[in-house]
Amino acid sequence: MAETRCRVRSADRSSFRTTTRSANAGIRHPVSTCVPTTRSYGSATRRAPTYRYPSIRIVQLECTASWQEGSSNYMVGRFTHKSIKSDEEGYRCFVYEATPEGFNVAQSADATCNGLYTATGGPVSMRLRKDSYPSPMCSFPSWMTSLGKWRTLQGHDEFIVGNDGGIVTTFNSRHRVERSDRCIEVQSHSDNMTTLVAFTIKGCHRGYKCYKIHKRGQQIIEIESGFLVHSVEGACKDENFVSRDHFETLVPATPLTPESCPHGGRYEIMETTTDVICSNRKSTASFGCENQNEITVEHLCEGNSINDVELQVVKDIYDCHGYWEEDGVHYLVASDKNSATICMVFSHEDGAMRIANHLTSCERPSTRYLDKVTEFSVTSLGQCYSSSAGGFPGGGGWQALLLIVGSLLLTAASARL
Repeated sequence: MAETRCRVRSADRSSFRTTTRSANAGIRHPVSTCVPTTRSYGSATRRAPTYRYPSIRIVQLECTASWQEGSSNYMVGRFTHKSIKSDEEGYRCFVYEATPEGFNVAQSADATCNGLYTATGGPVSMRLRKDSYPSPMCSFPSWMTSLGKWRTLQGHDEFIVGNDGGIVTTFNSRHRVERSDRCIEVQSHSDNMTTLVAFTIKGCHRGYKCYKIHKRGQQIIEIESGFLVHSVEGACKDENFVSRDHFETLVPATPLTPESCPHGGRYEIMETTTDVICSNRKSTASFGCENQNEITVEHLCEGNSINDVELQVVKDIYDCHGYWEEDGVHYLVASDKNSATICMVFSHEDGAMRIANHLTSCERPSTRYLDKVTEFSVTSLGQCYSSSAGGFPGGGGWQALLLIVGSLLLTAASARL
């Protein structure tokens, strides 16, 4: 049903702590949390683990209709949970009234509005009080707050820093709030790395989380995230991190500025798996040759018959935006002319060089996150014609290298043939 039919909404979309009492012998239920979503309020009941209440129960309440009779405000809503098997169990009627602290709400015992007259009397009555959160007590690092707005490589999530630098709000691809982080304590800080504890609110969950924020360049940062815990003290323990090899790579939400490319030189790409370009071709890659800020991948496709002597050249150009080295592995953030951003990871393995293109973040080689890639062997064609570009690590003595290039570099060229 249309969202506009439902007008039960807090002006600032606050979440609420909910105290519930049943008319039956005045039974009090555990304190719950109501959190607004786009079309519904989610109720997460937090209970101590006992035999009767062994875990948290999360249900969704979607508003389907609302109206006013005299001074009473009515709403019909539908609960969604795996234990609810029918409309009779899911639909309930509510009477509500606003209070300085939040709302008083009375709920019917069945799918009708029978017996509901006031917001304080009914088979089930609830008192909703606005949740309170700790205020920011510190700021995120200046090299993060100075730009104000960041995004993931593919732009699926956007991170906006508040004016005071103490709150970072994460929005998803639908521009809905995904998470809010409030800086509580900075545990360590240097020119290129900050470790801090934030109070995190994500849906029905809230608690303390440790973040390790790395500055990789003027327009690249990476974030390591810990588990959500209940106290500041233990948030940054090593066991609270999912993996030491997982980083979230962020770039400015504004257009990226080209920077000098590393590994200057020209290379011939020799395919070792299925041909995705053409049956007879010669492919080359150059780093910082035609332009010190660009990578050029060129495919020269020969004719497929004796009489067909026409040559077709397919060229893809990528801008470099910054690179860094970590434990002998080199990372480069680049984008094509359509502004699609990728991360290229260069690593040595068995005397060879591997380059893996990642679409979401700069994954570490140990994660083996190499989905949708094509293998190539590479032979050095020497340095750039211009002496301005830097050399490949290890000099020009290397010969057969193994290059794993993600499909993003080549499928666009294949589609145009």
